Amino acid sequence: MGQDRSARAAMTASGASTSRQPGSPDCGANGNDRGRYGHPVERRGEVYDSAGWMTYIIDTFLKSGAVLASELASPVPDRHYSEEFRHFTFDHELNGVIDARGEDEDDQWQLVVTGNTVTSVRAD
Repeated sequence: MGQDRSARAAMTASGASTSRQPGSPDCGANGNDRGRYGHPVERRGEVYDSAGWMTYIIDTFLKSGAVLASELASPVPDRHYSEEFRHFTFDHELNGVIDARGEDEDDQWQLVVTGNTVTSVRAD
């Protein structure tokens, strides 16, 4: 439960510039003018550029030297930073595979993360 709450907090926290978010008018996760982060599947259940989003999440929130860690050390004036990040370690390494499928039966791929490096592999 605590891990789920932390993940949700990470996805809805305010902080670093949203200009690095993967862009797609259909992904439903564009930041607002105050730098608010949104969960990429919050509104539609569709995510385009899944490798881009995974890279963004790792680079911004999780890895050592994450963008948000640097910004918390030197906060941007008038930007809100969620309390959940006050004790966050920013030292995570992700490894794993996500089997993904689009709307079409033949639209299948794997999102592979190894040592925080993300690749997308199309199923043949």
